[in-house]
Amino acid sequence: MLQDDHVIDDFLACSLSTSQGYEAFLDSLNTLPGIDLVEPYYRDDYDSAFLVGQQFCVAFQEDMTQAEIDAINDPYGVIIDHPVAYMPNVFVMRNSKATGMRMLELANMYYDLDATRYSHPNFSVRPVLNSYNLYDYYSDYQPHTKKVIGSFNDVSVWDFAGLESPITVAVIDDGVTSHEDLPEARLLEGYDFVGDSSSNIVPDPDPSPGALRAHGMGCAGIISASHTTDPEAGQLSSSGMISLDPNILIMPVKIFDDSGYGTSRPEDPASAISYA
Repeated sequence: MLQDDHVIDDFLACSLSTSQGYEAFLDSLNTLPGIDLVEPYYRDDYDSAFLVGQQFCVAFQEDMTQAEIDAINDPYGVIIDHPVAYMPNVFVMRNSKATGMRMLELANMYYDLDATRYSHPNFSVRPVLNSYNLYDYYSDYQPHTKKVIGSFNDVSVWDFAGLESPITVAVIDDGVTSHEDLPEARLLEGYDFVGDSSSNIVPDPDPSPGALRAHGMGCAGIISASHTTDPEAGQLSSSGMISLDPNILIMPVKIFDDSGYGTSRPEDPASAISYA
């Protein structure tokens, strides 16, 4: 009985019931005219459904040539959809009816090959931004951690904590740009893995956040805000923050578009981490 329908990764996802065995039912569907591939979908611990789809990720040994990789794929009828950026010899592959296998069986077969480092389905799960407000009830009792403008407590713990040697932290989020508390000199070159729209991915080298996006900016502030000493900017409610280490260099890496939607390609966060 068809209860609902929508398309995910070129599959029509729907709820069906059967009185016959599960595997036999899927096999019988796969023989029907007009049906290319049939895959089950699964429910996670939170009772959310997610689809295996027809894509899977395979990492071949790094010293293999493209010709050697093609020689493995061609007999099975497996198609290379696209390489995964910043990850050598890692590809998103596409199943076809020619393989005669469902996705988990196919991914496991590639996993067992000596020529591969790993293989797994490319589950259709899109990242979602989440945040919550954290109130520090003991903030008033910690004046030594603050650096305020004016004569009161104008020296903070960071002035003598020996944090002069900077380290780099990649903020993989919805974008980071310069700010009164994060000067341009401490903002490194980054990358945008999703572009302006998660439905039409066009990566670009500008990882600035969208006009109404501030999640990445907030994370960068917690990590490395240096508390501006500008007498005017320092009075703004959005300025004057001190951080874990105000000498840290921030590398902005963007995986959410200007509207806050995550990339529709599950491999892009992996590329972003590898890039960083």
